[in-house]
Amino acid sequence: MTQRIYKGSDVKLNISLLDKTGNPYRVNDVNYFSIKFYTKSIESSIECKYENEVYTGIIAGAIQDSAILNSVELDQLERGLLKYSYHIQVSNTAFSDGIYNEIVEGTTSIYLA
Repeated sequence: MTQRIYKGSDVKLNISLLDKTGNPYRVNDVNYFSIKFYTKSIESSIECKYENEVYTGIIAGAIQDSAILNSVELDQLERGLLKYSYHIQVSNTAFSDGIYNEIVEGTTSIYLA
């Protein structure tokens, strides 16, 4: 079911992350985490990230992390279904640069009206 969010609203979205084997993890379990929310083009997006132990646009909760999208940023997006693209980096010596990168894209059930 699609949920409508109206421009001018502030939004708090829970971040649910699973690794490839289905185990849940938190934003601070990785070296780097970035999630971009957009409707039409990723070039016009809202970015929330965790880097160098600093949260930007993310609240670390007791059980689950949340992305915070403020009304001023949402007003800049076009109307439409809210999509996302997140990028994680985890230390892994199996890779030549010592970092495992993963990018995941998808669509939420939220319509920005």
